[in-house]
Amino acid sequence: MAICCKIKYTLNKSSDFIVNNNEGSCVEEPDDVLVLRSKNGAKEAFDILVQRYRDSLFRFVYHNLRQKEDAEDITQESFVRAYLSLYQLKDNRLFKSWLFKIALNLIRDNERLAKRKHTISLDSLEGDREFFADAGDAEVEGNLEREELRKRLEKEITSLPIELREAITLRDLQGFSYEEIARLLRCSLGTVKSRLFNARKMLREKLRDILEDEKDEL
Repeated sequence: MAICCKIKYTLNKSSDFIVNNNEGSCVEEPDDVLVLRSKNGAKEAFDILVQRYRDSLFRFVYHNLRQKEDAEDITQESFVRAYLSLYQLKDNRLFKSWLFKIALNLIRDNERLAKRKHTISLDSLEGDREFFADAGDAEVEGNLEREELRKRLEKEITSLPIELREAITLRDLQGFSYEEIARLLRCSLGTVKSRLFNARKMLREKLRDILEDEKDEL
């Protein structure tokens, strides 16, 4: 996979955009305003978009690949491609889902080329996301128990069929709406709901022993 630049959010010859590595509060302008400014040549507007979404996009890619270097490259490549083809975005309000679609396509390309199985870290799923709500909001106490759950989750999410893994990471990890996921995955709303239902059902079944142990301790 050709990568335009390493992920440091520095000057790139192809895209010519610069983003400071230091985390900071972004100007609270809506995406559509920033996209419009970017289309009109305001590179600092695109810098803000990168700062706004770089962390969540990286987590999404990393949770699907479980390879840090590949995730960094694909994250940066996604921003580069978005910058270079920004004029193709018809509805500026849809920048986030459009950006994640670019990343999703790159992930799939990477999977086809590498033909490797993925693992996934679900740190972001240990809060109030839907799977854990559906699973009974079981709270794991103690570092050993948390680590055990984390490892099991990594293993079981990895074993999900790719279409189920994509759906559950987009919904429960990134918080996309059902409608946005349907657009990203190019499937019907019913298919999205079906995939999420099946993914959560499979995970609950695979994690039954842990979940039942937690309920017994309550």
